[in-house]
Amino acid sequence: MPDNNKVDGEDLAQFGYKQELTRSLGSFSSFAAGFSYLSVMSGMFQLFAFGFGLAGPMVWLSWIVVFAGMMMVALCFAESSAAFPIAGSVYSWATRQGSEAWGWMTGWIMLVASIASVAGVAVAWQISLPAISPVFQFVGDGTGKYDFAENAVVLGLILLVLITAANVAGIKVMAKANNLGVMAELLGVSLFIGLLVAHIHRGPGVVAHSMGLPAASSLGVGGAVLIAAIMPGWVMFGFDTAGSLAEETRDPRRRAPRAILNALGAGGGAGAILLLVALMAAPNLRDPKVASQGLPYIVQVLLGSGVGKGMLVFVVISTAAGALAIQTATIRFIFAMARDGKLPFITTGSVSGLLGEPGLAAYDASKGAVVNFTRQLAAEYAGAGIRVNCVCPGWIDTGFNDPAFEHEALDDEAVDAIMLATIPMKRQGTAEDVASAVAFLASDDASYISGHALVVDGGLTTRI
Repeated sequence: MPDNNKVDGEDLAQFGYKQELTRSLGSFSSFAAGFSYLSVMSGMFQLFAFGFGLAGPMVWLSWIVVFAGMMMVALCFAESSAAFPIAGSVYSWATRQGSEAWGWMTGWIMLVASIASVAGVAVAWQISLPAISPVFQFVGDGTGKYDFAENAVVLGLILLVLITAANVAGIKVMAKANNLGVMAELLGVSLFIGLLVAHIHRGPGVVAHSMGLPAASSLGVGGAVLIAAIMPGWVMFGFDTAGSLAEETRDPRRRAPRAILNALGAGGGAGAILLLVALMAAPNLRDPKVASQGLPYIVQVLLGSGVGKGMLVFVVISTAAGALAIQTATIRFIFAMARDGKLPFITTGSVSGLLGEPGLAAYDASKGAVVNFTRQLAAEYAGAGIRVNCVCPGWIDTGFNDPAFEHEALDDEAVDAIMLATIPMKRQGTAEDVASAVAFLASDDASYISGHALVVDGGLTTRI
């Protein structure tokens, strides 16, 4: 029998890459990564109130519209993953089907969005854990002005530590943890839908009503439904994760496309059913708490405290699995972009980090730390293809120094006189000067530059 891993490695070599990652994922693990990224239970509990508060029961129509649109996107992604079974999903696909510029832009946008997403999902533990037991309310008692937000950060940090440990342990540990999370979520969604079905007391026609909510009144039904689409839009993305894990999947040309479509189909379908039965089962849709507290309130009223807390356990697991999948996909984005030399990092220092000035000990020391931290990062990650450089501006005309000038009672003429006396180029720098330096360090023209502190000071430091 042929060595499938060897065949997959040879296939990867056609794109100019060698097999560096361990191929151990099968069909279910590939599907599970995308399904848990969607994290239907977590997203529904987190955002039901937002969508319902805007469009009322018609938020279900928003879900269907977004589901249909995302399925068309998924079909494109499935075809791309079959043609280009390499890590980085949309970054790699955009690079090879568009251009390096498109790939770079797509990769950075997705990278920033993914980092924001993992943080957004992690803090969602605040919605479920304190509701299960007050022991999880580490900050205050939950009634203080900032107790909810501050405790969300604490719980989010705990979850980030746990999922980071799972990813550090390797793809096999990550996959096992994620598979268990997905199986628990599938079970939880099924149980939840079954429990809600037992309490249905209105027909599906409820989704045709806006309930006269303010958003629908001021924006019109169409506008409210459109804005409410933010809710399903937040939930139904990330199904391309199977493509991000292509280099760790056996036979990815066949498995990744199916996993992408199955992940969205299962997540979007389950979400549509769950949302519909929740609207049909809710005791009183005109109760203000439905729009303010959302699905947790409906669960509490219909199922009682005991059963409701039991369902929240599944939400906790769903949230953890979702955060794990998002972080996993983000790591693969970083890997793919760094491998192609498209992941330059540029820190912002100052000429003050390269010299000493009276009265500025703390500022100068902090900027000196940025410069040396930049060099350390450059040394650490050069082997991974990640370049790290620092831009060190001098006097820049942005208004940042105005308070200091005002404190010294310096008018514009006095400031100009100081610049003429101290800066060889006889002027302050501009934001455009700094931006040009950043653009250069980020470009391929600086592909062999790393660990450098680029001074942008009009020659100021030449006199020191």
